[in-house]
Amino acid sequence: MKTLVLILAALTSTIALADPGTTVIAEWNFNDPESLAASTGSGLARLLGGVVSTNFQGSSDDPAIPNGAISLKGFPAQGTSSRTAGLEFTTSATGWRNLGFRFEVRASGTASKRLRVFAAADGGEALDAGAFEIVRDSVFTNVVFDLSQHASLSGASEVAVWIVSEMSEEGQYVGVKPKADGSNSYSSAGTWRFDRVAILGSAAESISPGIPLGITGDAGTVTLSWPGLSGPSCTVWSATSLSGPWESVSSGMSGLTHSEPTGDEPRFFRITSP
Repeated sequence: MKTLVLILAALTSTIALADPGTTVIAEWNFNDPESLAASTGSGLARLLGGVVSTNFQGSSDDPAIPNGAISLKGFPAQGTSSRTAGLEFTTSATGWRNLGFRFEVRASGTASKRLRVFAAADGGEALDAGAFEIVRDSVFTNVVFDLSQHASLSGASEVAVWIVSEMSEEGQYVGVKPKADGSNSYSSAGTWRFDRVAILGSAAESISPGIPLGITGDAGTVTLSWPGLSGPSCTVWSATSLSGPWESVSSGMSGLTHSEPTGDEPRFFRITSP
């Protein structure tokens, strides 16, 4: 009689994955002028570097009424405090991977044209996500940052993402719209306006724990048992090779055992449950 090989079975499940970085984990539409809490999902926004905020008309991409956006002013004086002033957004990334960051920004002509995005997981080190330059004033621009290269953000219990103004390589803030004579227009009184800010991600895969099979033999009969699985209907599958093909030998079972005669060929078994 050949040896019967025991396979550990696992509950099967259908895993639906979103497109990378496109599902909203938390979003801020700023339609409530009294709140910095996320309008979708759970999260908070806060002001950075001494800026102050007011509520202004939001992007036309938001059909809500009222339709608001957060406007920031009070940025650093020329040549000082680069990468300190702006907005920070926090949420939980538990159960999420391949994060992204999306927002719409509108700037006045004298605001800093250059912004930079950073992210951090669970209060850890700041991770540089890249910079963006605003090329037109007084219009909303859609911006998306891919954060998936920073693996530590995936699954973090708290993710923080912040947008801050940044000086040029020459150590100067540069205004979005130059003055008539072509000179730098930057002013700390310039404004940034943000709407539809979102932290995005893909749902992480969930793998069900394995269900061990037990095996006993008696008088030409082999009996499988799976005491770790109770309740749902089960199907027992059999094959003469690990590579299959697998055939259903008993389906719609509500019990916790399956018996069949022994044979001359090795047999492999697995149990699945919807």
